[in-house]
Amino acid sequence: MTTDNIALKHALIEGYRRELRKRYQLENVRRFPVFDPISDEQLIALRNFFLEYIYPAAEDRDELDRASDRVMQMFRSPRQLLPLMGTALSTLMRFGTMIRQASSVTLTTLETLKETRKLEDRMLGYAEDHDIQPKDAKRKDTIALIVGQLPEEDMLRFRNDVLKLFRSLANIDLLAAGVEIMENALSVMRSKPRVYDGLDIEGFELGRDLLQGSLDLYSQLSDEEAHVIVDGIDAVEEDWYDEIKALAAEQD
Repeated sequence: MTTDNIALKHALIEGYRRELRKRYQLENVRRFPVFDPISDEQLIALRNFFLEYIYPAAEDRDELDRASDRVMQMFRSPRQLLPLMGTALSTLMRFGTMIRQASSVTLTTLETLKETRKLEDRMLGYAEDHDIQPKDAKRKDTIALIVGQLPEEDMLRFRNDVLKLFRSLANIDLLAAGVEIMENALSVMRSKPRVYDGLDIEGFELGRDLLQGSLDLYSQLSDEEAHVIVDGIDAVEEDWYDEIKALAAEQD
């Protein structure tokens, strides 16, 4: 990717991220009755989780995505993964058969997070084809123009991917097991620098941080509130898309 394309991609990320921050501000989400059982503190935690783990700042993204790809590759390779899991005796004794489930949740979470990036790729492709400049890409009317031109099924797929991600994280026991698995694996990796390089370690740190951030969020929620969060996200995302389509139509 050329320097100009990277600048455009980062501008789009920041523009979309700005929209994300706005639509999960308290004054906006409180418009949706579905969120009534959720406290202000929990809603702020949800917004911060989005901005830190799901859609972080542009300057962090490239490095995080590379690390995510590496950890997914390792989780798909029993030859690479088993030596790490086999050393986690304390985790095995505490969680037993949950280890396989927790590992699956970790991989599913990272895979789903990667799926959400596909919308960004489509936005970038449109911006490149229509010679949109980085200085303009952050503006709401530009974001609306780009999103409004994308197939509606792409936006629905993106929303469903986000909802799938939040549903996959709504199990505190599995999240706790996943965090401990990653911590044990990191201890082994750091003790074998000739076997595991910096990107391997960075990838597992990403997985650990994502699971820990998820655990911190969902530890504040009851099972019922966790379901409410998913329904609320669906409502907010649908409302925002309707707004963006209307703004895009005004520019036609």
